[in-house]
Amino acid sequence: MCTRYDGVMRIWFNGQIMDEAEARVSPFDRGFLFGDGVYEGIRFFNRVGVGMDLHVSRLAKSLEGTGIGGFEATDLHEICAALLEDGRLDDAMIYFQITRGVQIPRNHHPNPSMTPTVFAYATPAPALHELDRPNVKTCITTEDIRWRHCEIKCISLLANILGIGEARDREYDESIFVRDGFVGEGAMTNVFVAIDGTLITPTTNEDPPILHGVTRTLLLEVAPHVVERVEVRRLSIEELRNADEVMITSSRRLLDSVRLVDDQAIDAAPGPVAIALLAKLKVHLAETSDIALHSS
Repeated sequence: MCTRYDGVMRIWFNGQIMDEAEARVSPFDRGFLFGDGVYEGIRFFNRVGVGMDLHVSRLAKSLEGTGIGGFEATDLHEICAALLEDGRLDDAMIYFQITRGVQIPRNHHPNPSMTPTVFAYATPAPALHELDRPNVKTCITTEDIRWRHCEIKCISLLANILGIGEARDREYDESIFVRDGFVGEGAMTNVFVAIDGTLITPTTNEDPPILHGVTRTLLLEVAPHVVERVEVRRLSIEELRNADEVMITSSRRLLDSVRLVDDQAIDAAPGPVAIALLAKLKVHLAETSDIALHSS
């Protein structure tokens, strides 16, 4: 289900809201030709963007890291408000994509004066009070063949698509990338494990590379109130497969619990740590923003 009027998707495209059929993207857009662009996905509860400042900061770093100019990350605030109002949405997921723009003829070296292509749309998503327990998921592990700048949220996601495709072909939900025996992140998520009362998640400054997930950051803020110890460090594939609990986080669902990694069953799914972390994260979001924790 998406933001629609009479069956027509409404989108933000290059400065205005329009029906998606009105938008025209040039075949010479560098996003289409090279995957030359960045993106963000922001979760809204009661029209409050979860970790909005973190999203703006991450987008600014992605734009700087790719050298894409002509768009200010702080414009996310205005665009989000316009899309939520246009779609009459309170609880939603908003996706942004900014490419370097159109360059004719095709050239690997970008023209520095290009105007970026800016696209965004909103889709309805469950309210905070509806996320009562972690969903239960299954994961495979996949060799990480991606580039080493996963802190840049770029739109070149072929390796992620191949990973999630392999998972779905094997009737699993998610693919967790592994490099040199160490866990990175999921194709669409960040990874946490609980071992003997300690919550562990891979670091952002060592191999394998991972995205600086917003929900990951928020969960690390509340975790000390739930578990005895929190460790941000390299996580081996053996620890992943033999953990007491495995969890994956994302902006849309916040936190899911994993019951199966490859052929290894995880007994606690959802386990007590996952249940407590989700509950604490919901309270944190409700206390720090004007978000209803319970249905009215």
